[in-house]
Amino acid sequence: LAQMLRFPVYLGTTFPATAPHCLPGSAIYDPPKSYSEAFWRVDGTFGCGDMMYSGHVVSLTIDACVFVWYPNPLGIGGKVGFVLGVFAEALLIIGARKHYTADTIVGGYMGVLLFLAVCAVWPDEDDAPAVARGGGGDGGEGEEDK
Repeated sequence: LAQMLRFPVYLGTTFPATAPHCLPGSAIYDPPKSYSEAFWRVDGTFGCGDMMYSGHVVSLTIDACVFVWYPNPLGIGGKVGFVLGVFAEALLIIGARKHYTADTIVGGYMGVLLFLAVCAVWPDEDDAPAVARGGGGDGGEGEEDK
């Protein structure tokens, strides 16, 4: 779903790419020379499109939401570490000039919003944290269960 939403967003944005080989006037600027080359030249390393929003960040954010939402054996330390890893990845993406800061921020909140939307549409009553079910968050019974 997150990747499918990128198509209309990508078509509606006009940000220039941030990499040096995408900027006019650069010594390594190499724009397509024909319509065929514009559509069929595929280069994952030196591409100049696909800017808004970061698919890597949205995917990692959804992964982090799942990791944080559900119980896991690593506890709170593992959850905090995973979230910090997502922030580090976003900073590395910005540092490598693959996306603008806005692209990573939009990717982050799109990931959280999509995760919450899926949780609202398809709730997982058996595995959701006790707080989401109305319990006290201690893993015990909620008031309605007593």
